[in-house]
Amino acid sequence: MAIGRRLKGRIVIHRSIDSTEIDARESAATKDEKTAAAELAAIRAQVDVYLRTSSHLRAYQNLSVDGHLNRMRGIDVPEGKNGLVAGMRTVHYGTIPDLGSIDAGGDGSGPSRRLFLKPETWGVRRNPILSSTVADSLSEGMSERKTRFSDWYESTRHMLSFIETRFADPRRGGARKEHLPSGLGVRLTAVAGLLKEDRCPEAARLLVAGNPDKGGGIRMVLFNIGKILANPDNLNERGLEDINYLLSEIRKDIGDKSGRSENRLGNEIMIEAEYLP
Repeated sequence: MAIGRRLKGRIVIHRSIDSTEIDARESAATKDEKTAAAELAAIRAQVDVYLRTSSHLRAYQNLSVDGHLNRMRGIDVPEGKNGLVAGMRTVHYGTIPDLGSIDAGGDGSGPSRRLFLKPETWGVRRNPILSSTVADSLSEGMSERKTRFSDWYESTRHMLSFIETRFADPRRGGARKEHLPSGLGVRLTAVAGLLKEDRCPEAARLLVAGNPDKGGGIRMVLFNIGKILANPDNLNERGLEDINYLLSEIRKDIGDKSGRSENRLGNEIMIEAEYLP
């Protein structure tokens, strides 16, 4: 005679109803689950997550995501054969929120939520984030790794590297920056000026929200244009011509870059979920 017993989501088939055998199998199953849980806890303990400052995506960092403030995070990875490639030593990551969320002032129809990943050469565990901000930014069950003496060196090198990027030419070949391209930012500001001249002040205000210097990117420009077009009172005939000109410039800039244009920040590499194995 065979009976089936459900053990925490699994079906264990017993070939007899001998209670001794059943108890032994239940004990083994429980032991396996405890071992698996302990292994998972050990892995999590080795993932040295911390909140970090970031010059990227600043337009999104004061929004609420999953019940906490949307601050960026970092994980420092030891060098070696299991480390990162090309001399990278840390992963800078965070959430690019759904712009249609209520927290973002949308109606549920905006660009979808994305994961931002950026390998970097130096970590930045030592940073000026206030303790109150840390408390508001931690997700449920999250704790930051403790600081180490070496973090001073890492953070100093990170700052020096950051300063170097301020003097880099954004037009150089191969640049894959994840912010509004500089040329497009100039045209965005120019169009906002034209909208003011053409007596469309509200459209001008909405257009530049989160850009060009706060990292909102192309996705926020397109989202803002959608909000402008949703209210006929925002534009007159000349204002509509201004917006159409900007849309044509955005299309030229995006060209044949990968991913959905409504989710793009700038020249970053985008990978859609359906392309992953």
